[in-house]
Amino acid sequence: MARRDRARRQLPGLPAPGTGCDTGERLLHAYEEAARQARPEEGHTAVI
Repeated sequence: MARRDRARRQLPGLPAPGTGCDTGERLLHAYEEAARQARPEEGHTAVI
């Protein structure tokens, strides 16, 4: 773990441990929204 902390200090573009990542949060939100839209509506079953 100490090696990872040292690497983070050397790379200023990386967020500090425990802080949020705006890009990651936006990607996760977009993925979750796409997954919701891909699911069939309640009460309807997918026909294969």
